[in-house]
Amino acid sequence: MKRRNFSLALTALLVAAVALAQKGLRQVSSRFVRSLMAWHQTRVRLNEREKRIDAANKDVRRIVQAELSHIKKKGKFATLDELVSSRDLGPEMAGRHGYVYAICLEGSGISTSAYPAPGQQLPALYQRTVGPAIAAVLARLKK
Repeated sequence: MKRRNFSLALTALLVAAVALAQKGLRQVSSRFVRSLMAWHQTRVRLNEREKRIDAANKDVRRIVQAELSHIKKKGKFATLDELVSSRDLGPEMAGRHGYVYAICLEGSGISTSAYPAPGQQLPALYQRTVGPAIAAVLARLKK
């Protein structure tokens, strides 16, 4: 009888240990899966943010190119609104990717900036374009 009770107790103990281990493994695995999902969501948000910043940088370069083209064609500096209305830039260039764009003539170069739109958690971007090639184009400006 004692042997039978011992066997039953040992079996019950093993079943309980396996059940607890499975429950513990489920908890650990569910925590692991949740942390992986949270990491992935954070990474996706960072990737999306980086894509928006890269797209805004490309827009800034495109604005400078449109401005240089406008100066070559018409001999005068154009505001961003004028570039859009003359169709050197599309209407979306007034602001997109969470940014608002601006351009100005500063001395011997062109400064272009992209400021985050209200409510956006993005860095401000600034590009100053100078150099001999730019100076030659800016020399065409009508006084």
